[in-house]
Amino acid sequence: SLLTANQRELASSVIHNIATKHQITIPQVIFCFARQVGMISLTGTTRVEHMQQDLASCEFELTPSEIDQVEHISL
Repeated sequence: SLLTANQRELASSVIHNIATKHQITIPQVIFCFARQVGMISLTGTTRVEHMQQDLASCEFELTPSEIDQVEHISL
């Protein structure tokens, strides 16, 4: 899972700053990033609120700079 397998990366100030800037959740940042780099994301939530948030991640785009920042978190 993009979310449960990457806890250290999700705690990164880069991810938090992007989420704050766009006024979105951290999972939305991750799902948006994944979509923009060509990944297919699968979620396993049963909570309607999380499903709605996950789907809403398709409503915005990260900038090329933000994509680059996320790609380099673990380097």
